[in-house]
Amino acid sequence: MADDNKSSSQKNPNPPLSMGLFTTAIGVFIILVSVDVIHADPSSIHAPRWVLTMTGMIFTFAGLYVLNNGLPTSGENATPVTQWIQYFLRLGILTAFAVTFLWVGFGGGEREFSGSGSIGFVSVSGNGNDILGRIMFGGGGLIAALLAGYFAFSEARKIMSNTSNRDSSWD
Repeated sequence: MADDNKSSSQKNPNPPLSMGLFTTAIGVFIILVSVDVIHADPSSIHAPRWVLTMTGMIFTFAGLYVLNNGLPTSGENATPVTQWIQYFLRLGILTAFAVTFLWVGFGGGEREFSGSGSIGFVSVSGNGNDILGRIMFGGGGLIAALLAGYFAFSEARKIMSNTSNRDSSWD
């Protein structure tokens, strides 16, 4: 009887596919705005359009990753093709994050940083420090770029090793 409760409480740990569809749709919408298929007031866009495209790619890749993770051929049953798809989606997320944050931190032009916080009923907000904002985003971008580089090599090696181990098990 305890096993029945255990199996019913252990559901699929992956997010629902609707979340993947919704996140992908948000990303595609942002990309369509960035390439002016969906028109937006240019004064409302405070970054180059390619940065907006990178932001849309973060959402699109994340949504596609959730959708791919929900397939029966994911997780422990992942085929090499599924592993490579997941690899490129995760690498795309990390790279798009890095590029976006690096532009905010080190790109030319003015930035408008703001900050806010609240504890209980007390809220504080105001303009942020330009230098501190650039340091925070630039540092985050550098960390994301290093993580993307590490991930690119280590995960590719792991997938190739798994694939070669599968192939040799057929001998």
